[in-house]
Amino acid sequence: MASQFIPRAAFPTASFLIVAAMAASFSTHVFAAPVELTPGENGWSYELTKGYLYECPLHEAMTARAHRGDENEKAYIRCQTFYSYGQSAELSSSDENSTDPNGQWSEQLDEGKEDGHDYTCKNGEVMTGMERSGDENGHTKYRCSVVKINGEIKKMHPATQRKEKESAHLFACPTGQALIRRAHLCTGSGSACDENQDTIYQCGYIRAVD
Repeated sequence: MASQFIPRAAFPTASFLIVAAMAASFSTHVFAAPVELTPGENGWSYELTKGYLYECPLHEAMTARAHRGDENEKAYIRCQTFYSYGQSAELSSSDENSTDPNGQWSEQLDEGKEDGHDYTCKNGEVMTGMERSGDENGHTKYRCSVVKINGEIKKMHPATQRKEKESAHLFACPTGQALIRRAHLCTGSGSACDENQDTIYQCGYIRAVD
């Protein structure tokens, strides 16, 4: 059986459909079919605004993110249970003494300023949380977690990568993958390093044999 994410429920038809509502600006070309964003359902968070901290529920990984407008506008994160070859994964911190047993937070990273940032979870871990503070020149932090299948640590390997405009996008990993990297790169842009610059996402997957 292929590695896959099992959604909580089928997407309802009467919902907030990003593809329809923002078809002119949101990119969905990585999917065979449009992806619906229903706040608070199917793994999607409710609306996140400036200065948010979002942690996936226990044993769920980040599989999608959407953002519209500047730092004061709406953002959404989707978390889902990860299944690998029919087995659900357990996600936890790499540090048994961590104050957060479910993952390790990164250092503060510049979201804007001159260079932006490029962050990948270390040691084959998966993203399970994100924190934003301040405006477009504020800071970002990520929570990453160890993936275990039947008690055995598994490493996420790089897979799908996509560039999106930060101010208007919806990106979701394909089935069987979850987020391991996000970058907001704008070297040389100076004060123009804001929500109009590109965000890069990368998803990872578990190999059948490492």
